[in-house]
Amino acid sequence: MAPPVPTSPTASRAALASPAADYRVRAPALFLAADAIDTGSPRLMGRQSAGSGFLRGLARAFRDQPTQTLQLLCPQAEDLALARTLLQSAGWTHPIAHLPSRQPAAWRDFDLLHYPAPFSDALGWQRARHGISRFAFSGITHTISSDAVMRQLAGYVTGPFAHWDALICTSHSVLRAVQGIWREQVDYLAWRMGGPLKPSLPMLPVIPLGIHCEDFVAPEGERDAGRRQWGVGDDEIVVLFVGRLSLHAKANPLAMYLACARAAAASGKTIRVLECGWFANDAIRASFDEAARVAGVRVDRVDGRLAGVTRRAYASADIFVSLSDNIQETFGLTPVEAMAAGLPVVVSDWDGYRETVREGLDGLLTPSHQPADPACADDLIENYADGRINYDHYVAHAHMLVAVDVEACAAAIARLALDPALRARMGASGRRRAREQFDWSVVMPRYQDLWTEQAARLDAHRQSGGATGPRGDPGMPNPLAMFAHYPTGRLDAMTRLCRVTCPGTVAQGEPADGAAQGFPGAAALRDLAMWRFSAGWLPDAAFVSQALAALPLAPAPGLPLGDWARALGASDTQSLRLAAWLLKTGLIRIG
Repeated sequence: MAPPVPTSPTASRAALASPAADYRVRAPALFLAADAIDTGSPRLMGRQSAGSGFLRGLARAFRDQPTQTLQLLCPQAEDLALARTLLQSAGWTHPIAHLPSRQPAAWRDFDLLHYPAPFSDALGWQRARHGISRFAFSGITHTISSDAVMRQLAGYVTGPFAHWDALICTSHSVLRAVQGIWREQVDYLAWRMGGPLKPSLPMLPVIPLGIHCEDFVAPEGERDAGRRQWGVGDDEIVVLFVGRLSLHAKANPLAMYLACARAAAASGKTIRVLECGWFANDAIRASFDEAARVAGVRVDRVDGRLAGVTRRAYASADIFVSLSDNIQETFGLTPVEAMAAGLPVVVSDWDGYRETVREGLDGLLTPSHQPADPACADDLIENYADGRINYDHYVAHAHMLVAVDVEACAAAIARLALDPALRARMGASGRRRAREQFDWSVVMPRYQDLWTEQAARLDAHRQSGGATGPRGDPGMPNPLAMFAHYPTGRLDAMTRLCRVTCPGTVAQGEPADGAAQGFPGAAALRDLAMWRFSAGWLPDAAFVSQALAALPLAPAPGLPLGDWARALGASDTQSLRLAAWLLKTGLIRIG
């Protein structure tokens, strides 16, 4: 059996009276690309809203701390520009430094790097080249159903990670899924290696996504203005859905449409559906229209990507409904947003939804079911793994196996439609819960506690003299190491070198750069077009000529390569590279 996998940090804030405790006054370095924080994207997704909110929360949490420089690793200039803009708009006044994302040797002055997704093996191996204890990673889960993410999660068992790293799970549902992958991977490797394994795995703390509750507090008159704008009567009940309008990757709308139609019939109330979102294409829009027509329910739609539209939609609605039925969902920000706006919520009893909405207090949970026998999806995962279907088709087929109880949802909507006092009571409870549990002012300190513990673990490892681990990626070894057995001999500091005479010349008349009687010298050889790719690798022609002149002319005894390097003021690496090239061009020989 696999050993238990880590779940959450064990240290409390009070217990961290170690030298690392002052880590709370420093923000971690951030790896940021626009795709993780750009809420202006035409294909806006929850992870981008979460990333933007995180950045605002971090800026607010640290802006009043002692002056510090925030280190940003951004792949592109536009990523850095967007990150700067968002931070400054959130009130960040401290300096911002940019570190090149592809040059880990330049990553200095931080002990923790936060990544807005599960950190990758590639990033881990970049760190490993300089020691696994160089700094700690923290990352966060979003969708975990794609092949890339699932393989990445499995790779943590053997990857270049340690117990001072942390993958934040946004819900206990995600935690259980990740632990399941790790157990399967550990069991497989134990069988493969013929013995039990005890890998040093990252922590798996559970920290929810946050929101800025003030963003969803509507000004006076917003509700009336919205209902007038959309032609909603005083006695009509508006059921609101917010988010991407995707039947397979967010929530199939049919269950909500059918439930609203049945709730209208049962309650005698006029129930209208308002969808605040956006479609990926016209075909999906047409499928939604067809489903609404068949269900017999009126649906109005507004584009939630437009400024102010989402807040007005929350303010104008009476009930929020989200019946997520897909494996992409892990937490679900919109029910929390609806709670912050003071709406009662009706959601599917599914993944992270059940951890945010309290049954009977903030809203009502609709039961969900799926087949108990995994064999029902064996061919599905095989087709996806073998590339016969793409990811969209994979999640689309998977969502067909998840059923949300339409009758229970209809009863919940009808109950709330008939009881305005219940709506008000649940809405007030949800608003309190959002402020107390999910506002970034509450969530960010949990990140800070985690980062403090990570710093403490890393510091303890360093203080104990713990091993830094092997440097480099075993799957991408240094070519001089991997192929060390290929050549006849090897160059080192004791290798003796000397200049050679060109054919047809005498030693006494040989020019210092090797040129004579029509034979090319060092400068001419260095300036050949074939070496243009090596700018920055080999020195220029003038230095090459100088270096060649510093060697004795054969048949005199050769000069040790190490002595030659010191005479030139060159590093060992530079001199070895140059010696190999001079040998390659026939300008020197081994003495």
